[in-house]
Amino acid sequence: MNTAECSNTINNSTINSNDDLDIIGKGDQRYNNYFQNYNSRIHREPVCYIRPTDVHQLTETLQYAQSINKGVSIRSGGHSATVYSVLDDTVNIDLSGFNQIHSFDPVCKTVVAQTGVSWKQFYTFTTAHSLAVPAGGCPSVCGGLSLAGGSNFLAPTFGYTVDSILEMTVLLANGSIVTCNDTVNQDLFWALRGAGHGGYGVVVDIKYQLYDMPPLLYFNTIELDYESSFEENLRRLVDYSKTMDTNIHLSLDVRKLYDRKSATTGGLHDPVLMKITFFYFGPPSEGETHCTALYNTLVNAKVKSLAASDCSKTFLQISLLGPDPDLIRRSYTKSRITHSSNFTTAAIADIKRVFSAFPPTSDHMTKKDPLTNFSFSMYYHGGQMNKYASDFNSYYHRHDDWAFTFIVTYLESANDALFSQWKDNVTSILDDFGPFIYQNYPDNEDPNWEYAYYGANYPRLQEIKLKYDPNNYFNYPQSIRINHNK
Repeated sequence: MNTAECSNTINNSTINSNDDLDIIGKGDQRYNNYFQNYNSRIHREPVCYIRPTDVHQLTETLQYAQSINKGVSIRSGGHSATVYSVLDDTVNIDLSGFNQIHSFDPVCKTVVAQTGVSWKQFYTFTTAHSLAVPAGGCPSVCGGLSLAGGSNFLAPTFGYTVDSILEMTVLLANGSIVTCNDTVNQDLFWALRGAGHGGYGVVVDIKYQLYDMPPLLYFNTIELDYESSFEENLRRLVDYSKTMDTNIHLSLDVRKLYDRKSATTGGLHDPVLMKITFFYFGPPSEGETHCTALYNTLVNAKVKSLAASDCSKTFLQISLLGPDPDLIRRSYTKSRITHSSNFTTAAIADIKRVFSAFPPTSDHMTKKDPLTNFSFSMYYHGGQMNKYASDFNSYYHRHDDWAFTFIVTYLESANDALFSQWKDNVTSILDDFGPFIYQNYPDNEDPNWEYAYYGANYPRLQEIKLKYDPNNYFNYPQSIRINHNK
């Protein structure tokens, strides 16, 4: 392979003629417009982007990076809040070309997906066979999310995505391609299911266990009034979750929007919208009964209908209701994964206080930006997700049953400083909910990220890192640190 470093003078045509690699160096007119991540506030300067489409090209990409003494960064869906999937001065491996689904076994109900596949693509394939697996809420990701947990509507019934992974194929720093599962390279298999972002190698594909999907499932949303009932309804939601059926998934979403047309007056206003999303895995008639019970505990609640006949959807329809994968915005994100007991009266009041510190109108921003969106979202992490021990795999957070995120998304860079103040206010209350962070929402400012992500599993993860990547080739600001004293 041509070992001329990717730079402003890179000879792309020479390299491409050798290996048919799609290489985008700084001298390529596509470089500045190349998609990095959904968080455009953070911009990276890799030496080049390479988009391999098979294992041979992937291995050649790794060898090329090593030949020019560069590290690599690895991106699949590009949904990293901290943009750790694209790093400065690295050869960026864009896995979007690894987008094949294969080895489907309808009898054993298993399938293999490459790590550039999206959940939209994955679910479109599996639901055609009335099968699915727990995943995440964003349709445009798959590989990266699978390696760090993975929780959506199906997770209370079947566990995290990592709990349904049967096998992985991995490219190691020494150039070898290895398989890991319960019988081969078991320690690597354990580590990648929860700490797959930790810098062990490039995961090529993942074999998943699938589960039968009924033709229709119950799905509903309940609208709430933020100003008058946020605290009371959040408390009642958490209380309901403590004893609810384990086939129920709940989420809460609160959003501050700007310059929206009022349905009543026709003029512009700046609403705060609040809703609960209710999902039941089972007969829709049972879902109606459970959702009605929740609805009756809430105050100032509105719902279009509770009837199963109005609230039945296919799982594919439900799974595609996630955020727009093409919506690229600047953003700040803060999160915690915590136990329901931490939602005390004082803690809930703090959530409302710091969330409500947003600009009241777009005119109060440094630069008017009507597309700004402040959100507070909570997701249920109980049921089957809590049934495994904290060391079943490297995903540690089995003692926690709720995760939440504060996010602001916007367009104008002039608002960075103002919105950073809002983020800092949010940070000031996070310790009330404990130290743990769901690693699919990483925090680049947390000084104790090792424990926050991995808890007591971290020392074992260090030992496995030393075994499979002894020179720490795969590294980034929050990759697993090697302990050479072991």
